[in-house]
Amino acid sequence: MAIFKNLFRWQRGRQHSGYDKMLLCGAYWPVKFDTYLIYILSIGWIKSR
Repeated sequence: MAIFKNLFRWQRGRQHSGYDKMLLCGAYWPVKFDTYLIYILSIGWIKSR
């Protein structure tokens, strides 16, 4: 299964937008979900309030 291939491995975030993510757990049944640990590489692109 593809979910086991990515389990506990760092991956680039969507569109390489400055964060990495690690899949911690997930399930397909009875409720489909996934949980990631997010590591922000640079916060320069986050606007301050």
